[in-house]
Amino acid sequence: MGCCYSNFMQRIRLKPSFQSKLAWYVMNNDIARLQFDLLSNSTTGLANLNGTMIGQMLLTVPPISEQSAIVAYLDRETARIDALIAKTQHSIDLLKKRRSALITAAVTGQIDLRGAL
Repeated sequence: MGCCYSNFMQRIRLKPSFQSKLAWYVMNNDIARLQFDLLSNSTTGLANLNGTMIGQMLLTVPPISEQSAIVAYLDRETARIDALIAKTQHSIDLLKKRRSALITAAVTGQIDLRGAL
């Protein structure tokens, strides 16, 4: 998995003691983003980072067994959240269709709105 920030991409080579999936989660959280903001320099209005700056990011890397447990938990919970978002989006789509059908029925005279007003 690649990590991307601002106007460039960096390839990050991890030590075997750091799982790539956990690195992706770490690099895409608010604390890492704040560190990126602090480490980056801006000469053209765009934040610039390089490999050295990214290497200065401070983080704690737990043992591999804990990393695996953290990744499994994050994968499970993000999948659950994604499913809830999809279900909510489906409900929104159905409500939009219902709204459209109701408007069409009202405009074409299929619904008597006199009693509703």
